[in-house]
Amino acid sequence: VSDDAMVYDEKGFEKRIRRDEHALSRLRSVRELFANTPTFDAPALDQVLHGWVEQQGLGMGDIIHALRMATTGKPAGPGMFDALELLGQRQTLARLDRTIKLIEQETT
Repeated sequence: VSDDAMVYDEKGFEKRIRRDEHALSRLRSVRELFANTPTFDAPALDQVLHGWVEQQGLGMGDIIHALRMATTGKPAGPGMFDALELLGQRQTLARLDRTIKLIEQETT
Protein backbone atom coordinates (compact mmCIF):
# COMPACT_ATOMS: atom_id res chain seq x y z
CA VAL A 1 0.00 0.00 0.00
CA SER A 2 1.42 3.37 -0.94
CA ASP A 3 1.71 5.89 1.86
CA ASP A 4 -1.04 8.12 0.46
CA ALA A 5 -3.41 5.17 -0.07
CA MET A 6 -3.03 3.81 3.45
CA VAL A 7 -6.37 3.91 5.24
CA TYR A 8 -6.45 4.58 8.95
CA ASP A 9 -8.71 2.53 11.20
CA GLU A 10 -10.99 5.41 12.18
CA LYS A 11 -11.83 4.19 15.68
CA GLY A 12 -8.18 3.52 16.45
CA PHE A 13 -7.07 6.84 14.98
CA GLU A 14 -9.62 8.71 17.08
CA LYS A 15 -8.59 6.94 20.28
CA ARG A 16 -4.82 6.77 19.82
CA ILE A 17 -4.10 10.05 18.04
CA ARG A 18 -6.95 12.57 18.03
CA ARG A 19 -7.88 12.15 21.69
CA ASP A 20 -4.30 11.96 22.91
CA GLU A 21 -3.21 15.53 23.52
CA HIS A 22 0.46 14.45 23.46
CA ALA A 23 0.35 12.28 20.32
CA LEU A 24 1.31 15.02 17.86
CA SER A 25 4.35 16.28 19.77
CA ARG A 26 5.52 12.75 20.53
CA LEU A 27 5.14 11.65 16.90
CA ARG A 28 7.15 14.69 15.81
CA SER A 29 9.92 13.76 18.26
CA VAL A 30 9.95 10.12 17.20
CA ARG A 31 10.01 11.16 13.54
CA GLU A 32 13.19 13.17 14.20
CA LEU A 33 14.62 10.29 16.21
CA PHE A 34 13.99 7.83 13.36
CA ALA A 35 15.29 10.26 10.74
CA ASN A 36 18.60 10.25 12.59
CA THR A 37 18.78 6.49 13.22
CA PRO A 38 21.61 5.16 11.04
CA THR A 39 20.69 1.47 11.35
CA PHE A 40 17.00 0.99 10.60
CA ASP A 41 16.40 -2.58 11.73
CA ALA A 42 14.16 -4.00 14.45
CA PRO A 43 16.82 -4.38 17.18
CA ALA A 44 18.21 -0.88 16.61
CA LEU A 45 14.74 0.70 16.50
CA ASP A 46 13.74 -1.13 19.68
CA GLN A 47 16.84 0.17 21.45
CA VAL A 48 16.47 3.72 20.13
CA LEU A 49 12.77 4.02 20.99
CA HIS A 50 13.19 2.48 24.44
CA GLY A 51 16.03 4.93 25.13
CA TRP A 52 13.87 7.86 24.01
CA VAL A 53 10.93 6.68 26.14
CA GLU A 54 13.17 6.36 29.18
CA GLN A 55 14.76 9.77 28.55
CA GLN A 56 11.29 11.35 28.32
CA GLY A 57 10.13 9.67 31.53
CA LEU A 58 7.38 7.85 29.63
CA GLY A 59 6.25 4.28 29.20
CA MET A 60 6.16 2.48 25.85
CA GLY A 61 2.36 2.65 25.93
CA ASP A 62 2.64 6.44 25.75
CA ILE A 63 3.91 6.28 22.15
CA ILE A 64 3.65 2.79 20.69
CA HIS A 65 -0.10 2.91 19.93
CA ALA A 66 0.09 6.27 18.17
CA LEU A 67 3.20 5.11 16.32
CA ARG A 68 1.44 1.95 15.13
CA MET A 69 -1.59 3.94 13.92
CA ALA A 70 0.65 6.45 12.13
CA THR A 71 2.74 3.84 10.36
CA THR A 72 0.32 0.95 9.72
CA GLY A 73 -3.13 2.54 9.99
CA LYS A 74 -4.17 -0.29 12.29
CA PRO A 75 -4.60 -0.48 16.08
CA ALA A 76 -2.91 -3.90 16.28
CA GLY A 77 -0.62 -6.05 14.20
CA PRO A 78 2.78 -7.70 14.06
CA GLY A 79 5.64 -6.57 16.25
CA MET A 80 6.05 -2.83 15.90
CA PHE A 81 9.80 -2.88 15.35
CA ASP A 82 9.55 -5.68 12.77
CA ALA A 83 6.84 -3.69 10.95
CA LEU A 84 9.02 -0.56 10.93
CA GLU A 85 11.98 -2.51 9.58
CA LEU A 86 9.80 -3.96 6.80
CA LEU A 87 8.48 -0.51 5.92
CA GLY A 88 12.00 0.89 5.88
CA GLN A 89 13.17 4.29 6.96
CA ARG A 90 11.88 6.29 3.98
CA GLN A 91 8.37 4.86 4.13
CA THR A 92 8.19 5.08 7.93
CA LEU A 93 9.15 8.75 7.81
CA ALA A 94 6.67 9.42 4.99
CA ARG A 95 3.85 7.84 6.97
CA LEU A 96 4.77 9.78 10.09
CA ASP A 97 4.85 12.97 8.02
CA ARG A 98 1.41 12.18 6.59
CA THR A 99 -0.10 11.60 10.03
CA ILE A 100 1.53 14.71 11.51
CA LYS A 101 0.26 16.83 8.62
CA LEU A 102 -3.25 15.42 8.98
CA ILE A 103 -3.40 16.22 12.69
CA GLU A 104 -1.93 19.69 12.15
CA GLN A 105 -4.61 20.43 9.53
CA GLU A 106 -7.37 19.21 11.83
CA THR A 107 -6.20 21.37 14.72
CA THR A 108 -5.78 24.65 12.86
